[in-house]
Amino acid sequence: MQTIETKYLGTTDTKGSRFKATLSGMYRPGSVTVGYDYSLNTEENHWAAAKALITAMEWECTTWHGGSTKSGMVFVQPSEYKVM
Repeated sequence: MQTIETKYLGTTDTKGSRFKATLSGMYRPGSVTVGYDYSLNTEENHWAAAKALITAMEWECTTWHGGSTKSGMVFVQPSEYKVM
């Protein structure tokens, strides 16, 4: 099963607020960072980061489940899907 972890990255001297999505399952490594979309709430921004990574990995699985963690959110795809 593949998992994606997302976390909020605060502003720095050179970058605005953003969200980072990182593969955390058993498949190849990868991550993407997306800017904070102020038209979305925090949870929706986490989802947007996860979706950006799913798109970058060119996965066809469109069903994912997400939940909150201490440091952000984690997303998993149902076991009936295989993403590679």
